[in-house]
Amino acid sequence: MVVIKTNIKFMPEYCDDCRWFGCKPHPYKGWSDSCELMSQCMDDDQEEGWIYDGNGRPKNCPLMEIDVEVEEDGR
Repeated sequence: MVVIKTNIKFMPEYCDDCRWFGCKPHPYKGWSDSCELMSQCMDDDQEEGWIYDGNGRPKNCPLMEIDVEVEEDGR
């Protein structure tokens, strides 16, 4: 697992609210949804963990919220 610190102020409930959500035209399928953070297609012809049906986020979404205690010196 790789953990990164971002400046996300709130954790999006849906991919549509995520800054890395992309929806682009596809030459054969029409429109295609993708996670630009992971470079992963989220259409219904992908593996089950990456399918985005408009509800919540896919099971394989790498975003998670963790609580971090800030030390007194600001680190």
